[in-house]
Amino acid sequence: MKLTKTQVCLHIYEELLKGHSINLNELANQYSISNLSAFRDIQEIRAYLYNSYSKNMLVYDKKTNVYKLVTEEKK
Repeated sequence: MKLTKTQVCLHIYEELLKGHSINLNELANQYSISNLSAFRDIQEIRAYLYNSYSKNMLVYDKKTNVYKLVTEEKK
């Protein structure tokens, strides 16, 4: 069964909430989508977190080439 864009985004978000890191190439292969589509899904999640005023942020770690969910500490 092929997943819809929304379903893929939800699966990615669930993995991030579990503390898993997301590699763009692995994500594209897992869901049989292009790297560009995988990148756009990541950006959708990032925008959702930003617009919902979440304490969580989606960041890219250049050293390990993965996206991670981090909690922003409030001052």
